[in-house]
Amino acid sequence: MSEKIIGYIENGIVVDHIPQGEVWKLARILGFDSKGEGRVSLGDGYASQKIDKKGILKVEGASLSEYQLNLIALIAENASVSIVENGVVVDKKKIEIPKLMKIVYCNNQNCISNDAHEKLDPKVNYKGDGIFLCDYCKRIFGKKDLKFVGID
Repeated sequence: MSEKIIGYIENGIVVDHIPQGEVWKLARILGFDSKGEGRVSLGDGYASQKIDKKGILKVEGASLSEYQLNLIALIAENASVSIVENGVVVDKKKIEIPKLMKIVYCNNQNCISNDAHEKLDPKVNYKGDGIFLCDYCKRIFGKKDLKFVGID
């Protein structure tokens, strides 16, 4: 079986070790499916030593904000992000889910943080093992229940 190859980039970002099936969701959440960035390469189902099967996202001409790095961590907790300049990886980051996040909403529709009149910033704590806790209503929920600020 021949090895799969995904496009080379000269300057941009590479997100590696995305869980299989999540690469399209990640591209959409980061806005790379419609933003008009440079060339976007997506691959899914690659062999990996770290996880069973992985996805890879490469975007020519892109950079990532702290907010976007946190979004990546929520979708692909064990991903690595490489910054490529002139065809060379100049920085490689291992990302982690932040302990206190203001990038996801509580999924409890009755939570005060979801009341438009209150205008509260969302405050969700990551407890580990895919478990999240709202600071306001104390509701516990999992990764599959996340609602992203500015996206959902």
